[in-house]
Amino acid sequence: MQPDFYVDTHMSSEYSCRLLSSWSVEDAAFSPTFQQGKNATAFTALRGSVGLKTLTLPLHFFGKTAAEAVEQKSRLLALLLDGIHALQMPDGFLYRAALESFSKAEAVTPDGTILSCEFTLQCQRCRHLQTHTLPAGGGTLYIEGTHPSMDCRLTVRVGKAASSYNMAGTLWTEVNTGDVLVLDGLNKLMTKNGANAVLSNNATGWPKLHPGANVLSAPDALTVEYYPVFL
Repeated sequence: MQPDFYVDTHMSSEYSCRLLSSWSVEDAAFSPTFQQGKNATAFTALRGSVGLKTLTLPLHFFGKTAAEAVEQKSRLLALLLDGIHALQMPDGFLYRAALESFSKAEAVTPDGTILSCEFTLQCQRCRHLQTHTLPAGGGTLYIEGTHPSMDCRLTVRVGKAASSYNMAGTLWTEVNTGDVLVLDGLNKLMTKNGANAVLSNNATGWPKLHPGANVLSAPDALTVEYYPVFL
């Protein structure tokens, strides 16, 4: 059986399942914000928020016996229950997705050796993780994707000790030569040499990238990692 899709590094064929052609991706909800003064005719369209997409996977599971078909479905379910996964789908996109719900398994054949079950996930449509390194002093990075605001991970290795260190607009205090500073907007972590460093900088949010040209700077080489996200 050829795989129809991948979950991380796992082929769907590892779970003896077949993706039905009715699988779908529902567009994300958009919540616009408008501002209009009292008794005014003019108004301003402010930047709205874009939610997650809904990925629906109707699957058939196969087994030599009914119990084996149930076991295969259970194995895939156990995998999907564990956090966020990267699903490579037939449309060529990667979906960073988390399980939202799943249906009751129904027998397709009288002997129960083929089961039908539907999995629903919340997701973002993207490409594989991109990694770029800007030289010391910074530069311009051209970002793929169409989402107006993409989370990223910034990493730098300090070249010279300093009482204040400006890393892409975030000020760190008391850094030493060789310190590895990380602002990880992908996993929501701030670390220095792997340890929690929330109190070591003045960050009030997570680093973001937008489609097109982004200017980033740091005294030393800056590594930027992100998923190009598409609306």
